[in-house]
Amino acid sequence: MFFAGENEQLIGCMTYGHPVSNRTVDSIVDGLELDEVLELTRLVCLDGYGKNLESFVIAQSFEWMRQNDKRVKVLVSYADPEQAHTGGIYRATNWIYQGCGYSKLMPDFSLRLKEDDLWIHSRTVGAKFGNKNVENLAKTIGHTFWRKEETAKHRYIYFLCNKKEKKQMMKNLKIPVIPYNDIKEYVQLIQKVHVKDGIIEKIEVIQGVDNGWKPQKVELQEKV
Repeated sequence: MFFAGENEQLIGCMTYGHPVSNRTVDSIVDGLELDEVLELTRLVCLDGYGKNLESFVIAQSFEWMRQNDKRVKVLVSYADPEQAHTGGIYRATNWIYQGCGYSKLMPDFSLRLKEDDLWIHSRTVGAKFGNKNVENLAKTIGHTFWRKEETAKHRYIYFLCNKKEKKQMMKNLKIPVIPYNDIKEYVQLIQKVHVKDGIIEKIEVIQGVDNGWKPQKVELQEKV
């Protein structure tokens, strides 16, 4: 928490926490332990206290951790493009950009059964329909439905370790460093899945870039 004025009014809060799983840690570089990585999970600042407040308090947090928690070597944070965030405050404080969605193996899709329905999150889709595969969903649902790709987030990392350790880890990063100038505007993919009698007729792209879906080949066996 941080304060301003003679009355020490609360004007913001920032929290770090250990990543939920080792997957985030393992995706940075081999050899890192869970307690050597922290994720910036929340940052809230009130308006009216300077346009650079966010970057200032982030920079102050670096110094605090270097003095008070020397075991932490790497910080990681994410910017959500669905909220029109690309990570400007991270670039202002010299974080390393690693792209959007590089850590995702497969895209996840929210679902709605009618055009004006609320979106069903991918976790609920799997629990409700048993399978998130688009062709299996077509068989189960039996009619046209809509899919929305759940946003992949921009990822940034920052090294708190010494220069020697940083140099070594930079050589062995699992996700490549991407220049700030290569940050692209994210357009969320929305599809209309046309279904007849449980079979996909076509997938129409309503917004974004087509994911290249092709119908599965079905081998027909001759009747004896």
